[in-house]
Amino acid sequence: MDTNFQLWLRRVSALPYFERRLALARWVRPRLHRFLYKYKSFSPADDRSIDHLRDIVVRSRLWLSSPIDFNDPFDMSASIVAAGTARERRDRFDALAKANGVKWRERKLAAKKFARRPVGDIEEELQSSYQRNLEDVGVFSFAGDARSILMWSHYANNHTGVCFQFERARDFATLSGALTVEYSAEYPEVNWLTEFAESLGKVLLRKHEGWAYEMEERIVRPGDARKHLSFAPAALVGMIIGCRAHQQHRELAQALLEERAQAGLPAVKLYEAVQHRTEYRLSIVNTDFTNKLLNADVLSRAG
Repeated sequence: MDTNFQLWLRRVSALPYFERRLALARWVRPRLHRFLYKYKSFSPADDRSIDHLRDIVVRSRLWLSSPIDFNDPFDMSASIVAAGTARERRDRFDALAKANGVKWRERKLAAKKFARRPVGDIEEELQSSYQRNLEDVGVFSFAGDARSILMWSHYANNHTGVCFQFERARDFATLSGALTVEYSAEYPEVNWLTEFAESLGKVLLRKHEGWAYEMEERIVRPGDARKHLSFAPAALVGMIIGCRAHQQHRELAQALLEERAQAGLPAVKLYEAVQHRTEYRLSIVNTDFTNKLLNADVLSRAG
């Protein structure tokens, strides 16, 4: 991470809450969305799924998945090429070997041998190496809309689960890592010989255009696959119950919030998704006030 950005991040994170929100609105471009969302399924009969909710509600931590565990096998795919001259391939290999501590004579001989190999063989090996390293990348995905009918259907067990609401400014040090995903019909091309590291950023934030409805933002942490990432408890500000949730689901959600309160953590507002009477859309209702809809800006992406 850039040193200047680290210093700026520490300075902003140290500001009081409202000053921090104002600073983010004034200084960050493109402007970041105020809220992030995470849809989760759970079953009253499945203790493991309930414990996954407890991770977020009580333990204040996010599970970083490996891309090989995604439901989309094309996610983070890339076309790795080695487009250039034999000399460029030799120099690139030599620089890589030097960075890994290989002695001068050994790496010079190996670099010459490498440069003489067919480009197709090199690219095939690079592609395989990329796929192997991808397994170790940790990813946590946020959604961009709490009212998405498709997201509730696909990721919250047909509207019986929950959707968590996070406020970025309440833990900007962690949630600043949530970057916007781009959608395309083609793999990004990465040239191993030039701007390889810079190009990887595009790969890690690219998905097929069919997933655009997710409006995804994701935290990507190389080497942290299948680990937990802690966040400030205050960053979790809301939990929305699906419109098809049964009484058991509601009771479990409430029990987790009570467990959170007993742990001395900041309060989380409880909402409910409700089917609109005449339109194909959901409304978000504050459960503390029956039939009173939230103000439009409470759950808007822009805040």
